[in-house]
Amino acid sequence: MARNYVAAYYHIVWSTKNREHMINTDEQRINMKNHLAMQFSKNRCMVYEIGVMADHIHSVVTIPPSERISEVIGHVKGETAFVFSRDVTLVKWQEGYGVTTFAKTELQKVCEYAAHQQQHHGDNRVWPSLEKVADDTE
Repeated sequence: MARNYVAAYYHIVWSTKNREHMINTDEQRINMKNHLAMQFSKNRCMVYEIGVMADHIHSVVTIPPSERISEVIGHVKGETAFVFSRDVTLVKWQEGYGVTTFAKTELQKVCEYAAHQQQHHGDNRVWPSLEKVADDTE
């Protein structure tokens, strides 16, 4: 069987329904991060970092070329909303998401950005290209 080499790194961002603050405590953010990592792993993705804000999520992952990005994200969002709403607190996701690809040389920088979301938003030092979601205006 032929083997392929694919090095595709993705930054994925999506928001809560109407950008409502639904993930408010440190405990909720930790639980959400762990659950998202588990769901991405179930879809054979490599998770590098997940940043959780009260109203949106940043994920830095690789997705196998055999998997459709839209299906992976749909599964992760659906399972997370279902389980989190049942076990922790009500979470609803906005339709859509934003995906940006980047080079391996940028991996550390993008991971640090996702990991330090609280600080970036608090200091108003966000990267607009990594905050864009499909439902945002141009």
